[in-house]
Amino acid sequence: MAILSAADGSWYLGGAGIALAAVMLLFLLGVQLGVSTGYGNWVAVFSRLRPFHTGEYDKTYNWRFFFLIGIVLGGFISVATSTGFAWHNGMGMLSSLAGHSLLAQAAVLFVGGVLTGFGTRWAQGCTSGHCIFGLGTWSKASWAATGVFFAVAFATSNILYRLIAGA
Repeated sequence: MAILSAADGSWYLGGAGIALAAVMLLFLLGVQLGVSTGYGNWVAVFSRLRPFHTGEYDKTYNWRFFFLIGIVLGGFISVATSTGFAWHNGMGMLSSLAGHSLLAQAAVLFVGGVLTGFGTRWAQGCTSGHCIFGLGTWSKASWAATGVFFAVAFATSNILYRLIAGA
């Protein structure tokens, strides 16, 4: 039995699955769906950084830890079962921005990751937590955060496109 993937047009099934997971987590465990705290759990497992051994992160092997494993495994399963998948080393606009140097691309991704992590802590949650769970529960803070996420993404992508394309 093949697992449907986004490449096969089953993106709507993925969306329904995410919604179902969010509702089940809320009603069965009383917790919110989100990824950033799970990342903190991973950092707590592999480091001794003090901020990651307090509060929510202190429960290192909680459901979020395994949720992240599922996200990664689900991605691999989706790719393995999709049609038309092909490996390539081009990363679209990133290759244009950083050239084809893997070191330069890694540096850009690292800086982007640090900025994303900073923004996640500043917004008190990640895009999945705010956009998927927060909007569904009509959280005013999540509506504001989601608006900022989209505005910044729109501005950043337009600025980068103009810098890269020279438009």
